[in-house]
Amino acid sequence: MKPYEKENNDGERKQPTKKVISLMLALVLALSLTACGGKASGPEGVVGQFCKGLQELDEKAIAQCFENGDDLDLSELEDVDSDDAITQKIMDFMKSCAGQLKYQVGEATVDGDTATVPVEFTYVNAGTLMKDILTEYISEAWSLALSGADDEKLAAAFEEVFDEKTTEADFPTLTATLTIPCVQTSDGWKISSSADNSEELSDQLLDILTSNIYGALEDFGAGLLG
Repeated sequence: MKPYEKENNDGERKQPTKKVISLMLALVLALSLTACGGKASGPEGVVGQFCKGLQELDEKAIAQCFENGDDLDLSELEDVDSDDAITQKIMDFMKSCAGQLKYQVGEATVDGDTATVPVEFTYVNAGTLMKDILTEYISEAWSLALSGADDEKLAAAFEEVFDEKTTEADFPTLTATLTIPCVQTSDGWKISSSADNSEELSDQLLDILTSNIYGALEDFGAGLLG
């Protein structure tokens, strides 16, 4: 068994970061599947609500800002293993980073029942730090695994490396300007789930939402497998 994996009660191996990635993907799926509960004032208003939801990592608030909400399935959002110390550590860190997200909603360009709203996001770039954490942890974890360490000791090793790196870190920030498509519905303005750039927008929002941690986890995993 690899030191970054753990075994469940059925003997199945799983990576502790897998559910973190699933959670982030499920949040971003709101771009294509969601609906809105409350009404916002104009396209700028609904985009502002959406940005606040990102800042608070509030999947329900995010979901309230989109069209076609009956199709939204939030079950994966509730499937995070909070008993997994490594997963919980990463999740808590991402929430902390999300809380530092800043945004500036610009003036909407309206064309009939559609509109676009520019938003400037300033967010923490924790991707490089996460790669450094995983690199150091894997080095220590191999030694521990070869000496017969159990999952509890492996998790403790991760927490030690994680706490040391994040306590000392001076987090850089990145700025990105995104154009959010909106549509007028019977419930008021909502973020469009059928815009031509929805896939590209999803990728950009995923970077912002996870402070580039998702990309770091993907790259690190690919490096181990490659």
